[in-house]
Amino acid sequence: MTVPRERRPRNVTMTWPPLDSSRTEPSLPADYDRTALYLLPRDPVTLYAFWSLSNDTRRNWEQDRLRLRVYQIGQSQAFFDTAVGSARSWYITGVNPDASYQAELGYLKTSGEFTSIATSNPVHTPRDRFSDLTDANWLNITELYTGSRILRLQRGSEELLTTTATSISSPWNPK
Repeated sequence: MTVPRERRPRNVTMTWPPLDSSRTEPSLPADYDRTALYLLPRDPVTLYAFWSLSNDTRRNWEQDRLRLRVYQIGQSQAFFDTAVGSARSWYITGVNPDASYQAELGYLKTSGEFTSIATSNPVHTPRDRFSDLTDANWLNITELYTGSRILRLQRGSEELLTTTATSISSPWNPK
C-alpha cells in the first residue's frame, strides 16, 4: 500500500525588484490645492459626492457652515441642503430613481444666503425596475456557441476559416 506524501505549501511570494526598506515611497497628497466637487450615482436611490477645497477657499470660509446643495435637474427650484461640516465626501440618500441630479458645494451665510464655491457634474440615477423593452431578440445557447466558434476561427488561417466556417450553420453564416 502506498502512503500519499504530505503536501506542504511553498513560499512563492516574490517581489521584483526587491524592496529596499531604507527607501520610502512618496504617498498621495491629501489635497491638490484646488476646489472641485464630483458626483456619482451609487444605486437608484443614492448618490456619492466627494470634494477637495483649495487652501484659499478654506481660509475664507468657516467649516461649520459648509453645505452640499443637491438639485434635481428638470424640476424647477427643487433642491435640498445637507450640512457636511469638515467632511470630504458624503452619501446622499433618498433621491429618485431614473432622474438627473447636480450638486453645489457652498456656504450658508448667517443671513440665509447660499454662496456656491463648486458645482458638480450632472449625473443620472439608474432605474429601479426592469426594462420596458420586451421585443429584444436574444440568441439561444446553441447560436451563441456556434457564433463564438466562428469568431475564434477568424483568428486562424484563411484556409481553415473558409473550410470550417462554410460547414457550420450560424446566425452569421446561414446555410
